[in-house]
Amino acid sequence: MIPGATGVSTETWTWGGSFRPLEHFLTDRTDRVLDLDQVRMYQQAITAVRTAIELGPDLDDALAAVLVAPIGFAADG
Repeated sequence: MIPGATGVSTETWTWGGSFRPLEHFLTDRTDRVLDLDQVRMYQQAITAVRTAIELGPDLDDALAAVLVAPIGFAADG
């Protein structure tokens, strides 16, 4: 599959490192015709990956802030 030819960017297609969810979704369905529900599911997966890419930097910043100053809990009294 050529990512750009499908409207899915290379960044979106390759997101996930060694486990690429979009590629995995299609590989699991090799030699089958996708019905409408499966096409919708794939479109939702594309949206989820794009959202994860978009939110990634903010999530990384939030995690870094928590690791620097962990949330304290009051001792049970």
